[in-house]
Amino acid sequence: PRLVDPRKEIVTLCHAQRYEEAFTKAVSASNGDIVLFACKHADISVVFNGEVTLSQTILICLMQQLGAVLVSTSDPGDFKTIVTWLQECAVTIDPTNESIQRHVGGVVQQLLANINSKMSNCDPMWRRPLQTLMQVIRGLL
Repeated sequence: PRLVDPRKEIVTLCHAQRYEEAFTKAVSASNGDIVLFACKHADISVVFNGEVTLSQTILICLMQQLGAVLVSTSDPGDFKTIVTWLQECAVTIDPTNESIQRHVGGVVQQLLANINSKMSNCDPMWRRPLQTLMQVIRGLL
């Protein structure tokens, strides 16, 4: 069976502000590029407007998959999107939530490793945002 590219459906769900469904589709694809695509089509101010519209499970999956894409991205626009979303996820996520508690440590450690890896070979102008992100992420441990 052919895999169906979920991008069209993700765009439709994002336009309808059905973000939990859109991001569930995106993370289920197990493809960081599709997750990044979903982030670009979602209104970040609506997603993180104080009343969390994404489940803790989706937040941890987003952090994991965006962290993986961070290492390989070279596009400045993508980089900014990834860092911004990771910061929003990090300040929104509840590391004590039962559904994700046992995964937080591993995801955070991998994310810190990915940020360190990126810092060792990135444009110097990206160092500061990465250092800031690292501080926020460390707060989850």
